[in-house]
Amino acid sequence: MSHAMRHCGFLAACMAAAFILIHPAPAQVVVNPQALRQLGGPAP
Repeated sequence: MSHAMRHCGFLAACMAAAFILIHPAPAQVVVNPQALRQLGGPAP
């Protein structure tokens, strides 16, 4: 069970990394909402 959960976590991390590499700006906003506020955009 723990091995399966670890495998799913690894896949999720890879998917997140790929999403950030493919869509850098939107991913940073999703991961760090404070960055959007610092840029002066609408706060989520």
